Amino acid sequence: MEQTKDVVTQIRENYNSFSKSHRKLADFILEAPGEVAFLSINELSQKTGISPATITRFARRLEFQGYADF
Repeated sequence: MEQTKDVVTQIRENYNSFSKSHRKLADFILEAPGEVAFLSINELSQKTGISPATITRFARRLEFQGYADF
């Protein structure tokens, strides 16, 4: 849970600097962080309508190596 809290905090701290698609992804994550933790990148893409590449860029924006580390 500590790691989830860190991700949520990072999202909230950076939210205003996100692009439109990153904000859409952030909103989904903030609404259901427990669900997102168990989704593959492709499942998250399907649920949000955001491409896997954009999801990877979002994870990197939050200083993770990629989605798997996110």
